[in-house]
Amino acid sequence: MSMFKFILKRAGEILITLFIITTLIFILFRLMPGDPASMVVSPRMTPELKAILRARFGLDKPLWYQYYLYLSNIVRG
Repeated sequence: MSMFKFILKRAGEILITLFIITTLIFILFRLMPGDPASMVVSPRMTPELKAILRARFGLDKPLWYQYYLYLSNIVRG
């Protein structure tokens, strides 16, 4: 039984560590200057196309929803 507890404890530690790391990565990317969409698009792209890309990637949503999308995309792969 102690081996099962050990494995369960380690699995919990791994999940917590992964959650912290993914959260830090999300925060660091959001703290970078500029809009994430502007890093991907061409400077010659029209504002309408930029708005479409922002909507497509969920960048027009609240930050908490962007974080939810980020985590769900990681889980789905």
